[in-house]
Amino acid sequence: NTDLISPVMDFSSYSSLLLDFNHSFEVWGNPVARVEASIDSGTTWTLIHDYGTNNNYGHQIHNISSLVGNSSVQIRFHYEGDYDWWWAIDDVVIKQANSVDMEMSSLNIPDYGGPGTSNVKGVVTNLGVNAITSFDIVWNDGSGPQSETFNVNLGFNKSYNFTHSTTIQTNSLQTYNINVEVVASGDADSTNNSLSRTLNVGTFLPFKKVLFEDQTI
Repeated sequence: NTDLISPVMDFSSYSSLLLDFNHSFEVWGNPVARVEASIDSGTTWTLIHDYGTNNNYGHQIHNISSLVGNSSVQIRFHYEGDYDWWWAIDDVVIKQANSVDMEMSSLNIPDYGGPGTSNVKGVVTNLGVNAITSFDIVWNDGSGPQSETFNVNLGFNKSYNFTHSTTIQTNSLQTYNINVEVVASGDADSTNNSLSRTLNVGTFLPFKKVLFEDQTI
């Protein structure tokens, strides 16, 4: 039964805030793993997020704008192990939130393929506190940008799986360097808007048929 507790922080001059960290939460028994906040220097605590009893890993982000306006705030990570493994926490950051901040989270484009066509697929995530109603996906393999608008209703920290309607036309024994960017009006952070992938195209090999002849003597 242990706590990792932040210093007392003054949030009185902020308009919106995010809590950002990386973690590895490995479950065996019946643990308690909660992120909590106090606005009275640790006298009382309220829940930000409960990780329950399922394994969870990687980057975490929570909107803690409800704490704005308070001058004696603390954040704590409360862990109780019950025949359990661990909860490891690192890279904790509290930062001013952006109203609009779209992230290109991942691309689903193969490293290798055959000649013909290939789809541009991926995942975008809304890291801004405002809901997103539309964004553009623009990809370019060197032959010119291809743009498509997606109409959505995407809340904070929610992701969307996209498939661009314009496919990449590929030829044998060619390499395509594909850059994919998400564009949203008013996006305050352009550093996380794009990802790139290299697609190597081989030679098409047709299926071969094998015939057998059965001779009876």
